[in-house]
Amino acid sequence: MLWLEYIHPDLVSRMYANRAEQFADLASTYIISIFGIFAGAFYFRRAYEKEHRMVEEKSAALERQDMEKNKLFSIISHDFRSPLDTIEGYLQMLKDEGLGAAEQRRIQEELLLEVNRTQDLLYNMLSWSRAQLGGLKAEPRPVQLSALICSVVENKQAAIREKSLHVPIHVPEELRAEADRYMLLIILRNLLGNAVKFTPPGGTITITAQRTGHHCLVTICDSGAGIPAEKQQDIFSLHVRSGYGTNNEKGTGLGLFLCKEYTEALHGRIWFESEAGTGSRFYLELPAV
Repeated sequence: MLWLEYIHPDLVSRMYANRAEQFADLASTYIISIFGIFAGAFYFRRAYEKEHRMVEEKSAALERQDMEKNKLFSIISHDFRSPLDTIEGYLQMLKDEGLGAAEQRRIQEELLLEVNRTQDLLYNMLSWSRAQLGGLKAEPRPVQLSALICSVVENKQAAIREKSLHVPIHVPEELRAEADRYMLLIILRNLLGNAVKFTPPGGTITITAQRTGHHCLVTICDSGAGIPAEKQQDIFSLHVRSGYGTNNEKGTGLGLFLCKEYTEALHGRIWFESEAGTGSRFYLELPAV
């Protein structure tokens, strides 16, 4: 031990039987001291790294909140105003007493289409706001997929008719998924809405569902424009602005972001396959009942 150099040699010789014992004692002391230093350094390094990760996570969360806030202001200031202005214009046209029956019918169909688009936008906004304020709280229950999918397709009939799209549905009536009905409705509305938006007039959107082991797999395949390669990596995030559809339909970019968030809340998976010019195929996998 270090203090032995100040002790009389006779006392040291009485403490140790020989020099080997003294050396062994000193060596063990040094080893324990070095081990303690390394253990302390390792502990403090781990603590520093943990604190650093927490700071980075908080920074990323603040950056995401700021981005989402900017997204919200953009939607409120522009994306909501545009469809409302369009609806107002159609209503003004309907007040014209000189319009014929055919023209009035056309304007009414256009108005219904614009109202449906605005309704989708409102649903997405409310869903996103709900998630931000209260968190994602799913309430999974057995959901009959065929009935829910048919209701979503029926809701999109105005847009489907306008483009003369063919939408075959192949979903077994007995197929049921364990899901929050409201969240699944939002997911399906957005996936089908995107398919309708980017499929040219006369195209086809095929909806299928099947059981695969302990899961239900829903596939929505369109013959549309496909997703450009440079947008595919961030397609489920808020980083990508929604482009214009084949009939100049406009979106907000919230839809696929919500699809991803809600699918994960339902313990499912969502992914896609797409090439520009050849259409897209979106897959939604959920727990089966």
